[in-house]
Amino acid sequence: MYALTLTLTTTRLTLSLLKDESTIDARCWRDEKNISEKLLPMVDDLLAVHRLFPKDIEAFHVASDLPAHYTAVQIAQSVARTLIWRGNET
Repeated sequence: MYALTLTLTTTRLTLSLLKDESTIDARCWRDEKNISEKLLPMVDDLLAVHRLFPKDIEAFHVASDLPAHYTAVQIAQSVARTLIWRGNET
């Protein structure tokens, strides 16, 4: 089982690819208030490097120490829900 985890803090974002609960790759970047521009390309890159498709991802978890009403958290949760929904559609 493959899963993605996005961890958001006040200064850093980490997107991790997991297989059977073990991290096999990750992308980290500083929070520059541009998650809407960087998140999908990072997900695409991570999947492409491992020759995976959205349908291969069974879960996408978002963890954050930021309040739920922050835009970055809402964008991350929307991307996670959309990716899982799209993967289940095929």
